[in-house]
Amino acid sequence: MRYPVSFYNQGQKLIGVVHRPAGSEGERYPAVVLCHGFTGQKVEPHRIFVKMAEALADRGYLALRFDFRGSGDSEGDFHKVNFEDEVSDAIKAVDYLVAAEPVDPGRIGVLGLSMGGAVAACLSGRDPRIKATVLWAAVSDFQVLGAPERWEDSPWMPEFEAWDVGGLLVGRRFFEGMERIVPWQEIKKAKGPVLILHGDGDTVVPIDHARRYQQALGNAGIPHRLVVLEGADHTFNRHAWEQQVIQESAAWFVEHL
Repeated sequence: MRYPVSFYNQGQKLIGVVHRPAGSEGERYPAVVLCHGFTGQKVEPHRIFVKMAEALADRGYLALRFDFRGSGDSEGDFHKVNFEDEVSDAIKAVDYLVAAEPVDPGRIGVLGLSMGGAVAACLSGRDPRIKATVLWAAVSDFQVLGAPERWEDSPWMPEFEAWDVGGLLVGRRFFEGMERIVPWQEIKKAKGPVLILHGDGDTVVPIDHARRYQQALGNAGIPHRLVVLEGADHTFNRHAWEQQVIQESAAWFVEHL
């Protein structure tokens, strides 16, 4: 069963899709929140988030994929959003599941891709309701984005305080407070095991980010596993890579939620 849902954060509506397994009336399900990447949306390339959510539903898990504010179908302007706003949106997604869906509140996980992986890392470190985490090609710190000067070859739109990056406005506000946020440090407070999946052919978020998460989790004594996909790019753009990350991720949640 698949149906659209909405919830609010700071007065703005966020749009999502719930994938719910078949079950008996009154049954409560383990659940997973899916967090998309920077400039992405709740479908993601080659519909990998749709396929992941369906794989979870097939295994008896409820999945919620949603658009952060300013992305996809959700309200808000992208140039006004920063990273902490996205973490806040993810917390509201968990709130929504617990309040409005037939979810077991003691069995909630999170999965994030790229910048959404950084959101997932911070969420798992901050929200004790998260009992299992999966990171896909996740940003571990924000040096990969660089300072705002990175965008200065793009047209500056002073009326928006933003750069025009291929028609998408990346606001100066996006970088506010970013120097204080270190996702690989935050995940050391996670309350459950973490699976890291990363392609060694990723040129957007290099494999060093996965190694940084691996080291941090090891130092914190948090159960974890790193799976390196040989040759895989940032968003796993081959059927074999896609299927491997989906199957590995589904198995992780089945084992740990």
